[in-house]
Amino acid sequence: MTDLRPPPPQQMANPRASPQPFDPLDPRISSEEYRKLYAACDSDEPASLDAFLATLGPRKTLRGLDAGFRHAMSHGKYRLMRHLLSNKSIIIDEAVVQDALSIGSMQLLDFLRESGWDDVNMQVQPGCTPLLLVHSNLPLVSYLLSYGADPNLGPAINAAVGMAGAHQLVPDSGAILSGAVRWGSIECVDLLISHGAILGNASPVHASVEGGSMDMLLHVLGIGGNVDEMDSFAIFGRECCGTPLIRAIKKGELEMVRVLLAKGGSRTIRGYRGCGTPLELVKEEWVLPDIKVIVENY
Repeated sequence: MTDLRPPPPQQMANPRASPQPFDPLDPRISSEEYRKLYAACDSDEPASLDAFLATLGPRKTLRGLDAGFRHAMSHGKYRLMRHLLSNKSIIIDEAVVQDALSIGSMQLLDFLRESGWDDVNMQVQPGCTPLLLVHSNLPLVSYLLSYGADPNLGPAINAAVGMAGAHQLVPDSGAILSGAVRWGSIECVDLLISHGAILGNASPVHASVEGGSMDMLLHVLGIGGNVDEMDSFAIFGRECCGTPLIRAIKKGELEMVRVLLAKGGSRTIRGYRGCGTPLELVKEEWVLPDIKVIVENY
């Protein structure tokens, strides 16, 4: 009768100890090959890179070209980049532009433009333009706007919401300006507005409360932000709550509550999803006592 029991542990083969057959089509590059690749790139000599790439298989060569170009970008090896682009080995696609923006070099961006990149409103990620990617970086915002970036072109729904349609670009998105209000500087906000960004699309008062900057809150209220604007699902998704005053109460922002009331913020507008009015909300036990006193007695 055949014994179907597994062999005892000492007789079982260890698959990790067994030598694995070499696969010449494996596209993965070893750490030693990467070291040699980067050394060839650092020389900024096209011949050195070509000689190394010739030692790789076809599939590894494609990966090596991609990794080499990105290494050259991050280290300013323009001779090598020019060589790879002129040989049609690399194209300036959304991934290249995204990497260049993360590096943040104006010289590099100029080089890409001179090499054929001319679409400053391209999608570098689903629903994301270059300007949306850098909305809080004043030098990069200024650079992109100077070449025609559209401050109102962005996702139909904020990508963070994760809804279908987030990859679509619409001409009246407030995502770029809202991001600048929330995370950027007053100079960045003013620059976007001077190039046509529409304040009313960005839920700016809510964005400033969410960002926690009193200076930004005072600024957006001073340039026309609506103290009682209802927050937008297109910007905040399921974080919508109602008016900026309700948001400030929920976040425990005492001084912002004081400012919003002083600017005419309503205590009687009802929030979303059973939130109630500010006067009703401050009766909750978790609300800071000082906020409760200010709202009830203003």
